[in-house]
Amino acid sequence: MAVRGGMAMKIGLDVLTGYMHKGLEELNEEGIKNIISDRESSEEAKTTMRSKDTYTRQEENVQVSFHYIGLMKRLYPALFTLKERAQPLRHNHEFFELVYVYRGEFTQWIEKREEKQGHSRIFLLNPYMYHGFRSKTDEDIAVNFLIDPSFVQMALANLYNCEYQIISFLLDAVYGSKKKAYLVFETTEELEAILNGLMQEYFERKPFYREMIRIKMTELFVYLARIYQPQDFD
Repeated sequence: MAVRGGMAMKIGLDVLTGYMHKGLEELNEEGIKNIISDRESSEEAKTTMRSKDTYTRQEENVQVSFHYIGLMKRLYPALFTLKERAQPLRHNHEFFELVYVYRGEFTQWIEKREEKQGHSRIFLLNPYMYHGFRSKTDEDIAVNFLIDPSFVQMALANLYNCEYQIISFLLDAVYGSKKKAYLVFETTEELEAILNGLMQEYFERKPFYREMIRIKMTELFVYLARIYQPQDFD
């Protein structure tokens, strides 16, 4: 990971691609087909519930996946057989999803809203919200962090009485009676450094990596609470 002036920079494409290959190695063919089916089908887009066991590391509280259609097409050309549908398959799931755009531009369909997401914006989606995701080009790349709700509670359990009163607001935004479908954050170098560290721990699996992920998740949510600014749709 490159460092500039003490601040970690964006992970290089070669390192990121290496992580993608590791992630794909953990998937069986059926899992890969499920990824492709989100954008290709002869049927109209339908909503579906996606459970935790759809993903690779069922024992993990945080999972990392990628959206990079160009790489998928180069690795599995025979699986791309159908015409791309106008909108991707809408789905929901029981965990949080944080979406970070590494490069390019994506369209998010979240409940009844359509949003453009580039590198400057990071989305945190509430559990059970129906959403779909589409890249502008096949070479655009996004990273998805899938986070078990119980893990969020654990990460924030010791922070209720600290000086960051906005923690309570953030929890209410995702758990309260007036749930928001998603929150939007500005991408900063500090935030990218945290996400880089999470990816590194997740894919390199060094000793005590689960403990390091827990620590970095706490750091992530404290930092998000610190920088959160309500959007016009809140």
